[in-house]
Amino acid sequence: MVAARPEETPKPRVEEKAPDPPKKATGRLWLDTSPWSTVYLGAKKLGNTPLVGIEVPAGELTLTLKNPQAGIEQGYFVKIGAGKKVRRRLVLE
Repeated sequence: MVAARPEETPKPRVEEKAPDPPKKATGRLWLDTSPWSTVYLGAKKLGNTPLVGIEVPAGELTLTLKNPQAGIEQGYFVKIGAGKKVRRRLVLE
């Protein structure tokens, strides 16, 4: 006679969590313009000047500065290192 095996309880399946994607390096930007301007990074509106310590991606950035009342739309290039702070004051024409 063969002894019956006790039923095995299935072990709970442990799902492995995918690792979080690496965080992108960022820096901080302080920007003031005269006259005031609305600042864009690509299509993303960062806000109206003065910008105070906003977090932006590290690297070479091209900002668009707009003031429709003064008829101003101007590009501005800035390089921000990872973990660095950049302060700029600009006069727009």
